[in-house]
Amino acid sequence: MPLTALQRTAFESYRTFRESPPTFWRLMAHASRGFAIVFIIFSLGSILLLYLEVSESAGWFYAGLGVGLIWSNIKYFRFTVRIWPVLARVLDWQKIDDLLDGNEVDDSWED
Repeated sequence: MPLTALQRTAFESYRTFRESPPTFWRLMAHASRGFAIVFIIFSLGSILLLYLEVSESAGWFYAGLGVGLIWSNIKYFRFTVRIWPVLARVLDWQKIDDLLDGNEVDDSWED
């Protein structure tokens, strides 16, 4: 069963977390580039809307969207750190390793 790019990325992250469990600050550091891009785009958009006097409420609304986007990711990071100890115990690490190595895996539900 070949993995999609998204599945491969997720399993590679899991494998990394297996060796060194995720922390809030590690996840934040990993996402910092994306946060910087979001911050710049939404800041410039808000400033532009406010400066051009298109609509003050539209400018603040746009800024709020950017803050909300970042906040939702922060909440997800906190969730990931809290759920990881349980998730790590139930994952079938052998199957994850086999899939990442390109080996065929019996994907039936019967063990």
